[in-house]
Amino acid sequence: MPLRKINALVPFQESHVKDIEKILGLFWEIYASLKAYKLSPTDITKQGVEKKFDKMCFAKTSCTLLNKVLERIYNNREELLLVLKYPGLALHNNLSVRDIREYVKNEKLAEVRAAMRDVEVVIRLRL
Repeated sequence: MPLRKINALVPFQESHVKDIEKILGLFWEIYASLKAYKLSPTDITKQGVEKKFDKMCFAKTSCTLLNKVLERIYNNREELLLVLKYPGLALHNNLSVRDIREYVKNEKLAEVRAAMRDVEVVIRLRL
């Protein structure tokens, strides 16, 4: 979620571009630290991740929208850093996305099949 919100921002000034790049750099540092923590959970690594997360969220940038996104990210801190409590958790939601994607594909196939049946009926009526 956080990455999508940051990537969705449209910078209006060069300073916004630089601020967004800086925050994205911090984001990927945090992600790498979380991956390292999952492999070898230690209190030192945990504290480092929390400090980096806070540094990212409390960074004041020239982009008001980015500041608001960072505030929202910080408000979800506990949920976003849940892996620090439970290192076995996945760092992404790909499994749930995959499950939903399968459902959506089946729904679309059903719609296509229904449309094809409608076309067949129209063709038969014309013959």
